[in-house]
Amino acid sequence: MLLSIIKEWVSFGADICIFIITIYTFYLTFLAKKIRCVSFGMELSAFEGTKLSVVLENRCLASIAIKSVDLLIDDKYIINLKRYNKNPITIEPLKTYKVTTDAITDSVNPDEYMLKIISGKSFEAIVRLYTGETIETSKNNFFRRIFIYLKQKLNLIKDKSQNKKREEIKLVRKQIDGIFISNFIKYMLTINNRKRRKIILVLDTGKCSKSYNNLKNIPSDIVKDYNKTKEYIQSLLNNDEKFELIELKKNKEEK
Repeated sequence: MLLSIIKEWVSFGADICIFIITIYTFYLTFLAKKIRCVSFGMELSAFEGTKLSVVLENRCLASIAIKSVDLLIDDKYIINLKRYNKNPITIEPLKTYKVTTDAITDSVNPDEYMLKIISGKSFEAIVRLYTGETIETSKNNFFRRIFIYLKQKLNLIKDKSQNKKREEIKLVRKQIDGIFISNFIKYMLTINNRKRRKIILVLDTGKCSKSYNNLKNIPSDIVKDYNKTKEYIQSLLNNDEKFELIELKKNKEEK
């Protein structure tokens, strides 16, 4: 008798577990839009500028189409990372995807922009889905969803954080011929020969982004003067090679 009762309760418990797993699987597949910000990264390049990136993880069992991604710093400052207006990206179920900005060459206030990133304590993402929904990874947890439900559906609680004003940091992406140019670039050198066309960026220190035959770096005492730099480059090229040298950054004494 006792054994029979135990078997019935075990069977009942198993049915309940299966039911809960089925409901949760259905929720993850069709209802949940859960994205987690796994990590934040920053790549610095003297030639191209700065690249910011976040790694997003799709925590549900259905693919998610993303239209745009913004970086949220300390819940106060917003930086646009990427826009996918024409071709949204798709993150497969339980997979990660790295979103990287185009090179950032400047901002309206460069010192303040870098300071906010370096001194930032929390980095999250604001993800806009192709369906029009917006997900903030910093608020994408169980208790937060209950809080939002009570606020929106029952109108019992006022969420003061929604009234916070967030400042969007305006960024500059300087390009020439499709190449991102940082503020440290002094010259843009274009070399043309019969076979190919090569673009080389030169820092104000004389360091070149690429080497070309004997041209690797320009001496620091020459790079400051445009005419001397042009003569130096000419001396290293063959007679059939034509080049164009554009000065992008003037010396301080010339300003």
